[in-house]
Amino acid sequence: MVKGTQKQMVVVKTAGNRYYEEAHFVLRDGQRLTDEAEPTMLAEANRILDECMRTPRRRRMRRVTAFFVGLVLGAALALAVALPALL
Repeated sequence: MVKGTQKQMVVVKTAGNRYYEEAHFVLRDGQRLTDEAEPTMLAEANRILDECMRTPRRRRMRRVTAFFVGLVLGAALALAVALPALL
């Protein structure tokens, strides 16, 4: 730790989140958590946490979709190659 350095942090405790217990956000130099800015900063922190929670589900759905598209295209290609040989 460097002596003489002080950072302002916002700690957001989550309730019912299965991945995160709490999140720590470090404010930029010169920023202060004032009464006027607090709701905006907390809303932004919650938006970031919500965005992080949705990402794995989207990736999983893309993988499942890609798998089934590949399966259907592979079956169609196999049928197109095998059908002339059968006739």
